[in-house]
Amino acid sequence: MLILRDTREQNPWQFENAEAASLKTGDYTLRGLEDKLCIERKGCVEELAGNLGRDFERFKRELERMRAFPHRFIICEFSFFDVATYPQSCSSRKAREAAKMSGKFLVKRLAELQTEYDVHVMFFDSRDEAMMYVESLMKRVYERYK
Repeated sequence: MLILRDTREQNPWQFENAEAASLKTGDYTLRGLEDKLCIERKGCVEELAGNLGRDFERFKRELERMRAFPHRFIICEFSFFDVATYPQSCSSRKAREAAKMSGKFLVKRLAELQTEYDVHVMFFDSRDEAMMYVESLMKRVYERYK
């Protein structure tokens, strides 16, 4: 099982069996299963808020491409509480003051995207927890098809 991570991925997860590749959609997949699994990683609530706000049209195009994958996930390295309490949950005062959306709006938009694009959005309390889950998820997908 070889994990592929997008070359544009900033601060990537560190898996033993991984290499960089140019992925059209998502941040992670498996070699040989590039048409089956798509994982989009969100490292902070500010990144997700940007995708659901100013970058929403681009993000919807990515979700549209994700429809082709039977296994599609958005993995968040932060809690749902961080989304619900946005912008108070922002890491910097500057980001909190610049925020133009509420947590209530982000929750609504996430629910709309999950129902429209049938994508699994999962929240974890830390980067390590997210990475542990993704590694297990990848093993299950690999076992299913290999």
